[in-house]
Amino acid sequence: MPDWLYSILQIILFIVCLSTLVLIHEAGHLAAAKIFKVYCADFSIGFGKAFLHKKRKKGETYFSLRIIPFGGYVAMAGEEGELEGIDVPKERTINGIKKWKAAIIMSAGILMNLVASILLLYISNQCFITPILSIDAFDVEKDSIAEKAGITSFNYDTMSGNIFSVYSSSKNGVAYYIYSFDSFVTFEDETTLNVVGVVNDSDVSLVDLTFDQSIKYYTYNLTDKVDSNDLIEVDINFDNMVSASSINSNQSPVKNLTLNLHSIAAGNDNDFYCLGCGENLTSDEIVFNDAGHMYHSHCPHPLLCDGTSLVRKNVKNNGKYSLILNVEKDENGNKTFQNSGLKFDLHEYWQSFTQAWTNTFKQFANGSGLIFKTLGGLFIGQGWNNVGSVVSIYTSSKNVISITGKYAPTYLTYYWGIISVNLAIFNLLPFPGLDGWQLLVLAIEGITRKKIPDKVKVIVSYIGLALLFGLMIVLLIKDVIGLF
Repeated sequence: MPDWLYSILQIILFIVCLSTLVLIHEAGHLAAAKIFKVYCADFSIGFGKAFLHKKRKKGETYFSLRIIPFGGYVAMAGEEGELEGIDVPKERTINGIKKWKAAIIMSAGILMNLVASILLLYISNQCFITPILSIDAFDVEKDSIAEKAGITSFNYDTMSGNIFSVYSSSKNGVAYYIYSFDSFVTFEDETTLNVVGVVNDSDVSLVDLTFDQSIKYYTYNLTDKVDSNDLIEVDINFDNMVSASSINSNQSPVKNLTLNLHSIAAGNDNDFYCLGCGENLTSDEIVFNDAGHMYHSHCPHPLLCDGTSLVRKNVKNNGKYSLILNVEKDENGNKTFQNSGLKFDLHEYWQSFTQAWTNTFKQFANGSGLIFKTLGGLFIGQGWNNVGSVVSIYTSSKNVISITGKYAPTYLTYYWGIISVNLAIFNLLPFPGLDGWQLLVLAIEGITRKKIPDKVKVIVSYIGLALLFGLMIVLLIKDVIGLF
């Protein structure tokens, strides 16, 4: 398929998905309004000029599709600035019904997005195959360097084969996974450079599971205590290498890489114990000091990245596997290391009914918590990088498809399920132009038993909408600049 056609199809898919969530939201408002017999003149998806504007015979509501597809509304009698010239009995206006009925109508769209989120997450878990990517277990190619070294493919169902020590660490706030601290590059003059093989699991694609291409290499001071903050990234230049560290430099060409992987027996317990004090500890007992070093909260002994003081509980070390990867040329004539024959293990399974619902509500809770945390951070000047316009939503949606390959249906339904709950929570904000503002007005009028003057509500609504559109434009500009 040509790239231009693929891009057009992705844009169409994005518009359809986003418009569907808007349709669900506005359908909630319309359904609740119809139940309470509020007059609705227009049910619109999008803004701007309508290219489709129809209503049923003897119907009172026009159904409209408009040229700007990012939004929608239901025009109800009694809302300020709408339905001019239409004579509607007071009891059929949004302001003429009881406050609790109006509150249900205003919150119905939010409720529908929450329901849609749960359904999309459930579909993702139940109706599509679920992949589990294990970055501490591998598939081993036949007759490869890894197989000859004695490494066997890991079987997720039987828990047989090799899994390897994965030491979680942090460098500049980024999670890394340290595979080996005793690996080294050998040069043709037989000198060596100590390196660390590091894999960031967020960089591993479900499409490309090649282990060798996912490793970044770091060097460090060869001391007894090595911390992630001491790591210095190095670029392995095969012909004339000078390391990023002042302690190691070499003008000789690279001969090979000795990559040491440490295998451990599979265990069912993810707890750890500290060699410093001998106590068991869980991940929430791991703390960081001001320098970013990991410590056990009950022990002054540092938790080193090489695992010498942070050990997995109830597991046994099965030994060290040394993979010697010589330098060779690829099909383009460029020097590279030999293929080790390792690919990250990818286990596929179908979730049971119970598993699907359990994971659905976990994902729903996590997605809700994340948007609340992000919105809360905005008030203290944090988290602006985590919010975006329709451009960032489109970019993320496109990346989901490209990164997940054949698992795109699983992750795409999950992604739009999270977007749906984000839309619901965002609409809860008591900001003019959003449903939360309408609910706040109803609450104030219900408590004070005094109606806020229509003129005041109109002015505040216009100011709020102007600020909201201004924010959208700022985020749009930010996202467009970020594309370049």
